Amino acid sequence: MTIFSNILLVIITVLSFNARAAEGGPAAAPTSSNSNVSKDWNFRFGPIGLLIGLVNLEMDYKINNKFTIGPALAFWNFKLLDVTIHASSIGIQGRYFFDEVYTDSWYGLGKLQGSKVKAEIVDNGVTYTGEGSGGGLSLGLGYHWFWDPSFNMNLGFGVNTSTTKVQVKDSLGNAYKDEASADGGGFLEFTLGWIF
Repeated sequence: MTIFSNILLVIITVLSFNARAAEGGPAAAPTSSNSNVSKDWNFRFGPIGLLIGLVNLEMDYKINNKFTIGPALAFWNFKLLDVTIHASSIGIQGRYFFDEVYTDSWYGLGKLQGSKVKAEIVDNGVTYTGEGSGGGLSLGLGYHWFWDPSFNMNLGFGVNTSTTKVQVKDSLGNAYKDEASADGGGFLEFTLGWIF
């Protein structure tokens, strides 16, 4: 695989499945609040992705005391050496809380997501461009912590599949050395949020 394929594989995986790793944990032991149970919405974002230009936004709506459902959006503009990627994704996700929604609890995650990627690579003075799109499915497990009044954080892991592929070509239609794709694999999830 070329550097382009390796970079694109990482980007597609991160975008499509909110892949990000977190080190450390909370500074103090979290405390659940029953006051959070009466709230319906949880806005979350991935702070680690911001360090590399990834904006990941997620919203959860409580549909009963065990389930949430909501949209997931991600946007990424990335440049490394002679590779430039512009990518976006949109999806829907559901979470099952093993205890009660918006209390300290283990959760199961299911997500369907579509992504679109535009890529450009310069190799030996020749510019190759292309775009691709695809869909994916993620299944995972994690733990969610909630503090008073509404701050929360989660850490999870799982597996995913993806159909996203990108083939870049020069202005004459000549394809770059190989096509990049993200067939799937594992992921880590870390988000911070606010319930309202």
